[in-house]
Amino acid sequence: MRPLNLGLRVSRADRGEVGGGQRAVMAATRAKSGTETLPLSARSCDRSRKRLLFANASAQALGFVRGPQSFHRPVRRRHGRKLRPGHCGPGGHNLHSFAGFRDLSVDERSVISDLQRRLALAGAALSDRAEVEDAFREARDLRRAAIERLNDGDERHRLLLLSGAQAVWETDAAGVVVADSPSWRAYTGQTLDKWLGYGWLEAVHPEDRAFAERQWRQAVAGRKLVDAEFRLRSPNGDWRWTNVRAVPVLDDRGNITKWSGLNVDIEAQKRLEAVLQDVEARQAFALELADRLRSAGDQRAAATVAVELLSRQLDPDRCFIASFNGPDDPVSIEAECSRDGLDPLPDRLRPTDFPEGLRNAAEGLLVVDDIRNHAGLSDLDRRALDGIALASFIVAPLHRGEDGMSRALVAGSARPRQWSRGETTLLTEAAERTWSAMERARIDEALREREEHQRFLLRFSDALRAEPDADAIAHRAIGMLAEHMRLDRCYVGIYRLAEDKGVFPHQVGNDRISPMPAEVRLSNFPEAMRVAFERTLVIEDVAVMADLSETDRRSFETLGLRSLVASTLRKGMNRPLWAIVAASADPRRWTRGEIALIEEATERTWSAMERARSDAALRESEELRSIALESGGMGAWRWDTRDRSVRADEVVQSLWGVSAQEQPHRVSVYADLMRPEGAAWLDRVMAQNIEPGENFEDQVQVASGPTAGRWVALRGRAERERPWIINGVSFDITEQVLAEQRLRESEAHFRLIADANLIGIGFGGASGEVTYINDEMLRMMGRTRAEFEAGEINWAECIAPEDRQQVAETLAILERDGVVAGFERSFLKPDGERTRFVGASALTTTGDGMHVSLALDMTERVRAEERQTMLMAELDHRVKNILAVVQSIARQSLGRGKGVGPEATEMLIGRLNALAQSHALLAESRWEGARLADIVESAVAAYRGDSGERIVAEGPDLKVTPKAAQTLNLAVHELVTNAAKYGALSRDGGHVTIRWRLAGDRSERRLVVTWAEHGGPPIEEPPARKGFGSKLIEQVLKFELHGEVSLDYAREGLRATIDLPIEKLRVQDGKRASGVRKERTTTSGYTEDLKGKRVLLIEMSTSSVRKRRWRSTTPGASWRVPSAASPRRSGSPRRRISTPPWSTSISATSSPGPPPAS
Repeated sequence: MRPLNLGLRVSRADRGEVGGGQRAVMAATRAKSGTETLPLSARSCDRSRKRLLFANASAQALGFVRGPQSFHRPVRRRHGRKLRPGHCGPGGHNLHSFAGFRDLSVDERSVISDLQRRLALAGAALSDRAEVEDAFREARDLRRAAIERLNDGDERHRLLLLSGAQAVWETDAAGVVVADSPSWRAYTGQTLDKWLGYGWLEAVHPEDRAFAERQWRQAVAGRKLVDAEFRLRSPNGDWRWTNVRAVPVLDDRGNITKWSGLNVDIEAQKRLEAVLQDVEARQAFALELADRLRSAGDQRAAATVAVELLSRQLDPDRCFIASFNGPDDPVSIEAECSRDGLDPLPDRLRPTDFPEGLRNAAEGLLVVDDIRNHAGLSDLDRRALDGIALASFIVAPLHRGEDGMSRALVAGSARPRQWSRGETTLLTEAAERTWSAMERARIDEALREREEHQRFLLRFSDALRAEPDADAIAHRAIGMLAEHMRLDRCYVGIYRLAEDKGVFPHQVGNDRISPMPAEVRLSNFPEAMRVAFERTLVIEDVAVMADLSETDRRSFETLGLRSLVASTLRKGMNRPLWAIVAASADPRRWTRGEIALIEEATERTWSAMERARSDAALRESEELRSIALESGGMGAWRWDTRDRSVRADEVVQSLWGVSAQEQPHRVSVYADLMRPEGAAWLDRVMAQNIEPGENFEDQVQVASGPTAGRWVALRGRAERERPWIINGVSFDITEQVLAEQRLRESEAHFRLIADANLIGIGFGGASGEVTYINDEMLRMMGRTRAEFEAGEINWAECIAPEDRQQVAETLAILERDGVVAGFERSFLKPDGERTRFVGASALTTTGDGMHVSLALDMTERVRAEERQTMLMAELDHRVKNILAVVQSIARQSLGRGKGVGPEATEMLIGRLNALAQSHALLAESRWEGARLADIVESAVAAYRGDSGERIVAEGPDLKVTPKAAQTLNLAVHELVTNAAKYGALSRDGGHVTIRWRLAGDRSERRLVVTWAEHGGPPIEEPPARKGFGSKLIEQVLKFELHGEVSLDYAREGLRATIDLPIEKLRVQDGKRASGVRKERTTTSGYTEDLKGKRVLLIEMSTSSVRKRRWRSTTPGASWRVPSAASPRRSGSPRRRISTPPWSTSISATSSPGPPPAS
């Protein structure tokens, strides 16, 4: 028989022991006589094999074993401790290690030791039932003896227990407090009156009061030991945990005489137990969470498990996992568990709603007990948190990315709540485990998805390879993609930016999304198209995506699209070409794998379509090649440069006139038929190393044989795999070569004419473009060769504005007849100068609307004609003006009705001489004006005297118009004549100073001339009447030159000041003083000024006015010409028109150009 260990245990409760802190559960074993026996627990263990063989009911009741099912099972360790001698499996202590032995005397221990020895002997005979019963009877006797000995040492025990108890008390046999307990009152703060009876219950915590009373009354009624724990109030009002133990005190007959009890403070133990329970709860939660997360199939399932277990463990009002994609993107709720009555979290939460909260949470764990007084939250955070019913919460980051927190685990309450350290630790640990599980699930899911996508792509490629053309490939591709990804619609989009439209040639789908229209406007999707042209467009929900504009949303909603992925090929704002779009009618979270699958499918579809197009194009090219060879008279040949052999078809053989029976021919056969330069070319080709795939072409002439004189084109390419093999074609180009020779000769003749620059030549189109122009034409246009080469010349813009309407008529005739000649036009150069030419144009034979134009410069001839006409008209006009001036001078000098004396005659002659001198000055300058200094000098030269110092004239150099020259000459003549007769020059000592200067600013420049006499006879008073000279000076200068004249008859001599506007005097550079232009002019510059106006035209000859060409070419103006039939009679009063019916007046000249308006 194997060695056995018989363990007998005595319940400490039956022995009256109160210490130890472990509850004893009594399992009474009844003997046959029915009397109460010592509750011993017995177990039998096979120590060599560590197996439990037997355990009685007491051992099972005391928790040493779990029942009969534990028999013959290995004995395990308890709490990780090794089995020590005296132990036999899990459960309390055996007699060797029983804690109560520390409190017994030596005699008591000897009794117990003797009892242990006897029981050990009894255990050795447990195989026999009779021996076991004898052992129990002997044990009962020993128990009675032990109780008696224990009762004798009761006083000693009480003293020992008092040292570890906070309160000791006694009651009567009925359990009613009848005696004082100072230790109780000191422990609880009760008075004696409140302590007696059942008043002690008032010191018990209200929540534990019913439990304490029930435990006490049941123990008293059942004569049982009391071992209870509840909270008692301390003197300072706090509640502390206490362990109450009471035992009935029996007399010799077994009757209860009283109850003795004590209270042991276990507040520290309870706190430790709470910590241990919290640790055990967290461990249990962590184990359960780990087990549940391990079985989660994907990230969403893992998130759901985490929030469900946390909701059960922490009992929050709301628990959820949120992910943050970007500051403007909505917050995605991956899993949520909320208390009944709370609405689910809204879909449109954004990170910007919680700026401070998320910033603090990204730095670490965020614990908020009350959002109202938490310093780390802004008012915006509080409003957003109120909106989702969170008054307190914990945020544990699951993952932090480069841009901050990307996922977070949140537990919150609708009311303020103080979160314990254990709760925050639990949530933090749960967040770490959840993130690990989600990452593991994501990786597993990605692997599964990738494998599935790889299998799909294999089937996808095989299916596309079997389709016959590009359209069938596209339709098959989107069909397979829609079926595999469960899409509501999948279509091919083609973008046409120039037309602002997208077309959809292929699409598949169900009834949840209506078919796409034939085309849409790309401008209706501005933001979406901008993204799609740069990268793959991913929209999880059109309604909440921040990057979309309202225009995008309305357009997508019209099409019924809620979420989509658009993979665009050939990305770039100016290069988008083609896209596959996967769409859903509901919001959808597109995974990275799905997006990658769509992109890969797009690439493969496009590649398959391009391959199909290339194959179709190759087949078509082969057909076209055959057709071209047949219809174009081309022949094919193959040349092996290694063995110098040539194989040619019948066409090539007929071109060279060689025999078809000698295939393959040697290269020398063809070389002998070539001209010397052709044979040399062939030698060079054979000598050089032709690169694989390299092309070459040339043309040679057959010099001998039946086809002598024929030109043959050679075009070939070396094979890439066999570069020594050259394949090519040949065809007859004799007519082409002869035509090129004739064309070169014609071009040489044309170049000779064009380079001679005898006439302007240019090629261009109707819209103004210029493709060729010679130097003569450039000179006429005033342009340079560099401008032509830069494409900056437009011949239509070089035409003078007045001729552009006629150009349109000329182009219409050219389009109708093919040629137009003899038209006169003008080029307007950049400097404003015009070039008059006579031209001709003819359409070219290219059929593209281009024409050649010839232009002969007629500018000098036209100018000569105009100048001759102008001179004749000017001569006529000036003769008339001179006669009119002479008549006026004669009338004023001689007087009307007065006698003519020598003085009047002298005055008339002097004035006519002054007029003649001014005419002489103007004639010297060809009537282009005269210098003011010369005008003054010609008028005063006769009065200077011998020394010439009597008259001083000085001023700036100024050239004035002929009109001003005549008027100023007459005025100075009158002043110097008057000075010689009556003023300073009438005496020897007198002298005159004439000075002129320019005054005023640039916009109102004026000429000021001062005449000052000195040393003459004193002037006593101004003359009584003014003569012709004074009138001439004052009135003529005023009306002819718009000047002002002041005469000061000072005593020391006459002072005259003439103030004239310079714009009426000065001759402008490059212009004739008479106002007659050098070139022929039109009225185009005056049409806008005179349009809608009534014009009074003043001219001495009415007939000449009616003949003005410019009068008839000024539309929109009403002309009034005074009639010559009724001239004003001499002496009749002049008519004053107070309200003239015309808008302006023009003083007409005899020149053919338009006169200046005034």
